[in-house]
Amino acid sequence: MEKLNILIINKSRIALHLLKHILAGNYNVTTAIDIDSALYWTLNGYSPDLLIIDGSSCSTECTKNIPKRIKSDDGADFPLLVLTEANKPVSNISSKTTQLEAYLNKPFNPSELLEKVKLTINKFEHFGSFQPVAGF
Repeated sequence: MEKLNILIINKSRIALHLLKHILAGNYNVTTAIDIDSALYWTLNGYSPDLLIIDGSSCSTECTKNIPKRIKSDDGADFPLLVLTEANKPVSNISSKTTQLEAYLNKPFNPSELLEKVKLTINKFEHFGSFQPVAGF
């Protein structure tokens, strides 16, 4: 079975390295330190099956612009997983191509991340469309 593609945006290189280390056994992982770097990958044919962003390292304006600027090469939808600090609100991020599917509070253990990624992708593939996070 071919590995799915995950694009992670986080301004911390240490966090990117850690997330890639956790996910690389099961997924093809591409990392970007900002939206412009992520845009470079998508403009050059990289099509993510899941986009993960760190809500605390990306401003509200940034999170609102991510869905507008990053699109898969075939225009298909893909889900978004936001890593957030406990008790911090998560904005409802949505557009034609991306919508918040899930969030995971930090700190988390690696097995929680792997499970959340798996559930998010499976839910998205099963329903074939967005199933927004409850409460948004």
